[in-house]
Amino acid sequence: MIEPGHSLRLTIATGDFPHETSTLSTLLNSAGIDTLYLGPGHPSSIYLGTVSPPPAS
Repeated sequence: MIEPGHSLRLTIATGDFPHETSTLSTLLNSAGIDTLYLGPGHPSSIYLGTVSPPPAS
């Protein structure tokens, strides 16, 4: 559960396979460009799923 006042971090990267391993573009120090489209003309969402059963506290 995300409690009020807590926050999430969103990381946007060129790849994530396996998790947090360098990608070919970072290993070769390439000059690639990541483009983010923001605003009402480019709707997006993030699904945060649920854990069932809830973890023990």
